[in-house]
Amino acid sequence: MLLHYNHLHISIGPKISCTPIPILEQFDTVFANYADREGQPHLARQLFDKIPQPTTAVWNSIIIGFICNNMLHEAILLYSQKKSNSFLCDSYTYGSTLKACAETRSLRIGKVVHCHILPSHLYPSRIVCNSLLNMYASCLYEDVKMVFESMPKRDVISWNILILWYVKLRVFAEAVSHFVKMM
Repeated sequence: MLLHYNHLHISIGPKISCTPIPILEQFDTVFANYADREGQPHLARQLFDKIPQPTTAVWNSIIIGFICNNMLHEAILLYSQKKSNSFLCDSYTYGSTLKACAETRSLRIGKVVHCHILPSHLYPSRIVCNSLLNMYASCLYEDVKMVFESMPKRDVISWNILILWYVKLRVFAEAVSHFVKMM
């Protein structure tokens, strides 16, 4: 269903040159294809930069595309740009950014993202909580247990992150104890 479109003149690389092209408000599928499945996040970013007011779904698609293409620092930088421009974040924005922090072991940045999450209406979403757990566990930080215990509902992912964290710390008795509690 076509809700709204603008016309945008773009010219990106040798393969893509369109004038004019309709830009839909929900452009996330196009970005997912370029940034993720097609493995061309730079082309997606060039197209993204031409959009006057990208939606949250478009921002998320670019961030996720960077992560899928192992461009983790670019994903974190884009999140930072999004926050500095006062765009709204959702659980996918936070979850993706925390994944990039986990994979780069960027505890300091992950803590900043955690501070952004606390006042939002998205806390304590399971997606966000599991992403926080994963980030802290990947960075081998002690707040894993605090985040786990503060979760109103835990799922298999939450339990597995906690158990794996204990295993990484070589605290096998706690890992087994939590495995039994999970059952």
